[in-house]
Amino acid sequence: MNGPDPRELAKRLTLLLDHVEAVRGAPYTFTEVNRFLEDRGIPLSRARWSYMLSGDSFRVRDADVLTGLAELFGVDADYLRGTGELPRAVEAEMHLVRSLRRARVQNFAARNLGDTDPAAYEAIADYLDRQAAQEAAEPR
Repeated sequence: MNGPDPRELAKRLTLLLDHVEAVRGAPYTFTEVNRFLEDRGIPLSRARWSYMLSGDSFRVRDADVLTGLAELFGVDADYLRGTGELPRAVEAEMHLVRSLRRARVQNFAARNLGDTDPAAYEAIADYLDRQAAQEAAEPR
């Protein structure tokens, strides 16, 4: 097994951690991830987990690690290998989470910028709209 591209794996793991955070209020900790994998006889060091999340290191060639993580997150292992799609339910929830986060930023800006020039509000809204369009255009 050649393993998924490290940056793509990091992106996919981060998205799944964001999904877990949206559902339960906090992402999985390393301790939780490690315990889940250990219970299945799959070793994972803190350093390796950090490398996987940063995307700055080697390819993960250990199929058991990817399969175990897929089981933890409730996705098909092919998704973590970079050959499968994000489950529609996760994709839909993450779209909602991104929309809610944008709305929170807009509300925060409206409450805290006070007598700010209206052009600044427009610039913030335009930036958020561009970010949303960019996220929507990214391949899944």
